[in-house]
Amino acid sequence: MIHLLRLREAQARWAAVPLARRLRMVRTLRGMIGTEAESLAKSSADARGRPMAESLTAEVLPLAGACRFLERNAAGILAKRSFGRRGRPLWLGGVRSEIHREAQGVILIIGPGNYPLFLPGVQLIQALVAGNAVILKPGAGGGAAAASLLDLILRAGFDTDLIELLPESVEAANAAIDAGPDKVVFTGSAEVARKVLARLAPGMIPAVIEASGCDAVIVRRDADPELLEKAITFALALNGGATCMVPQRLYAHRDIADDIQRRLDDRISLQRYASDEEAVALANDCEFGLGVSVFSRDETAARDMAKRLSAGLVTINDIIVSSADPRLPFGGRRQSGFGNTRGAEGLLEMTATKAVTVSRNRFRPAYDPITPRALSWILAYSRLAHAAGFRRFRTLKSS
Repeated sequence: MIHLLRLREAQARWAAVPLARRLRMVRTLRGMIGTEAESLAKSSADARGRPMAESLTAEVLPLAGACRFLERNAAGILAKRSFGRRGRPLWLGGVRSEIHREAQGVILIIGPGNYPLFLPGVQLIQALVAGNAVILKPGAGGGAAAASLLDLILRAGFDTDLIELLPESVEAANAAIDAGPDKVVFTGSAEVARKVLARLAPGMIPAVIEASGCDAVIVRRDADPELLEKAITFALALNGGATCMVPQRLYAHRDIADDIQRRLDDRISLQRYASDEEAVALANDCEFGLGVSVFSRDETAARDMAKRLSAGLVTINDIIVSSADPRLPFGGRRQSGFGNTRGAEGLLEMTATKAVTVSRNRFRPAYDPITPRALSWILAYSRLAHAAGFRRFRTLKSS
């Protein structure tokens, strides 16, 4: 049973807590993560049969880094934005405008099984910092990691009624969706994502979808073969290959393709290309658009290629490294999903925007009927402010 009313009541209280106090709790939480890093890592690793050291470096340390990012940057990211006179339409004299970021309410996080601590953990902490309550549905095998993290969160001072931890089952996720959360953050396969979206559609519940990838690696003719070999070996071994950014397609320039093929020993099926344009076209010709890696000694050429790649994440001379930087958003395109988690963009996904305007001028010409004289003034303003000829005249005059 989902205790939605209790969550909403707790969220209303929590949203009134000053952000500085919320962030002090995050600082306390980060200290606990550091102190109990080994037990946290084991809670994730043991359930999946993975080495504890791997979970420590791939989950616990990035989670602590995400907390520190929020401590340092959340206040600025969530701050009210005020607009002055610059850029304000002439007829809005006396109007002051602001944009506020407010909590969404109750956010349902549907976590994955491959990184059960780090991925939903960052989303959970960002949701709390933004003033939300959270329903957390762990992925398969992720219940122990979620419970361990929740224990630390509550010990750090967060209200026990702010978070509801569900079983790992599909039925639990469906019941949580049917309860009517204010937003859903889903991480998993594209196939399951489509089912989640179909269930959300009748209630028009917004969502962030982090779905599957089919990541490509482009190897330019001037790439460092040894670096490429090490990177591919690392990526295929990380988390037993259960990483959404694991490379699945490799495009090598035809002049070095034989050497690359020998080094990788058929661990990825390899396709040859003749030009950068062909490589970009091959990488973009996919229903998924999560990440692409480009290997080249020519950084300028690699950056130019990155501009033309249709993916949420482009990495030059490395693989998967962007997931370790708490400043960077994580999100894909097309069948890989939409929206972002992590970084400033991920924090903003946990909020709703509200535009507030205050009119202080008693002069309200819009309220009056448009007279012929007023019409002539409107037309004159239109020509003066927007007509190309008048803009050129003003530019020449000012110079």
